[in-house]
Amino acid sequence: MTQAGRHAEAGITLIEMLVVLAVIGVATGAAMMGMGNRSSNAQTEAMRLARHLTLGVDEAMISGQPLALQWDATGYSFGQLPAGQTDNGAATWPRAVTTVLGQRHDLVRPLELIAWDTNIPAAVILPASGAAAEVTFNISGADTPWAVTFDGFTAVATAQVSP
Repeated sequence: MTQAGRHAEAGITLIEMLVVLAVIGVATGAAMMGMGNRSSNAQTEAMRLARHLTLGVDEAMISGQPLALQWDATGYSFGQLPAGQTDNGAATWPRAVTTVLGQRHDLVRPLELIAWDTNIPAAVILPASGAAAEVTFNISGADTPWAVTFDGFTAVATAQVSP
């Protein structure tokens, strides 16, 4: 026997086993979160865009600074003017301050982001008042296309079922 009172050939304790399981669980969770950022699924991307639009409206209202959703067929990001500056064209707005919104989100091929109304500019303004223009985006790819309808305050993602 050792000084601690355990036999030298004894197995691991329950506490040691729980610590190892906790470490494996945390590592697995971190790996899964990192992998879940890019998807080729139209539903996942539509839900993500809807959440980002709603978060963008909340951010604009709380900060008192308007945001602009800057988008093209391959992805999108949000921009925010520094305090005191006036609109210099939404296509040239700097990136948003918040971490999630400030990063450009690129869609995985074959997904595409298209505005249903072709007159929609490549940037949609989210004013601090929460009264943005209504717009609908279509995210399509190899699977069922999804629409993201934004009424200026909230965004909803719905599947586009063919008749």
